[in-house]
Amino acid sequence: MSIRLLGVDGPVSAGVGVTLVCMVVGARPEPTVTWWLDGRPLTARDERMLQNNVTESHLVLVATPEDQGRYLSCRAETPGLLQSSLEDGMKLVVHCEYWYSIPWNFLPISAFSPSYDFNSFKREVSRHFSFNFR
Repeated sequence: MSIRLLGVDGPVSAGVGVTLVCMVVGARPEPTVTWWLDGRPLTARDERMLQNNVTESHLVLVATPEDQGRYLSCRAETPGLLQSSLEDGMKLVVHCEYWYSIPWNFLPISAFSPSYDFNSFKREVSRHFSFNFR
């Protein structure tokens, strides 16, 4: 029996659905396939037995920025067989885009020292995030 997680070859985009497939080959009787994200169960879209002892389970994953680094896996267990549990998985890499617009009059100028360099602040923040300073 073998198991493979298919559908993710690299980073996923936050907020965009990705269809994943857990393919189990060589299991008889038909295995039970479950999906997990950091040890928490997820709900699969469907599971079906194909020809030649191949079972597929499909999951639509819509990652969030908080899923970055979490472990996504699928497990297959064949009822009635000892040590019949197999798992395949990966750590998620989630890409996301943030866009904020901060009006300068929103920042409490009195909270900064008179010598504070706001241009330096804008450059430093822009290196890490996409901000639009008005």
